[in-house]
Amino acid sequence: MENFSGDLIIKNGGNCNEQKMLVAYFSASGVTAKAAWKLSEAAGADLYEIKPEIPYSREDLDWMDKKSRSSVEMNDHAFRPVIAGKMEDMDQYEVVFVGFPIWWYVAPKIINTFLESYDFSGKTIVPFATSGVDATTSASVQAPGNVARMAAWIQQETGGDLFSIRVKEPYSADYDECLDRAADEKAENAENARPVLVEEVLDMVGYDTVFLGYPNMEQGFESVLCA
Repeated sequence: MENFSGDLIIKNGGNCNEQKMLVAYFSASGVTAKAAWKLSEAAGADLYEIKPEIPYSREDLDWMDKKSRSSVEMNDHAFRPVIAGKMEDMDQYEVVFVGFPIWWYVAPKIINTFLESYDFSGKTIVPFATSGVDATTSASVQAPGNVARMAAWIQQETGGDLFSIRVKEPYSADYDECLDRAADEKAENAENARPVLVEEVLDMVGYDTVFLGYPNMEQGFESVLCA
């Protein structure tokens, strides 16, 4: 991914609904960069990397060290890392995807810098995130339907097919009960570690790109995804 830069480097055309779209992303290790690249290709969107003026080193990203750069930044709610460069033509975009890795259960402070640097009035902002092991937030559990709405929107924008992953024993709408079940499913050798699905995709081999959406619970993705 060494060809990514702080400039608008990829311009795609042919959006299925003629909306001008941008995928803007911050990536510390390259994981979010790969997801952003895939999304821009599927959506026919332009691609822009949100680059910090001072790149993060491995030591900066050591979340175990309370004195590391990232730890200090995330503990300061007012901190806004400086971004290298700025887009001069943000007004042309109607839809902006904003991607980032999860740091301390939220977006890195540089995302705040990006969002506060432009006027997004009248635009549709679609966040997407990558996570190693920690949950993003419990927002998708506390507000049922968030993932479904996001999936429907992506399907509409990309022209892809839509499939709802449903289990025969539905998850509780109660936040605590839902997390308790997720914890049980992730327990070692749990009998219900692979929840039974209502139905399966019969022609999965026919797809080149698959967007997989889910709420993060109990240190990562749900066991139902393994099923």
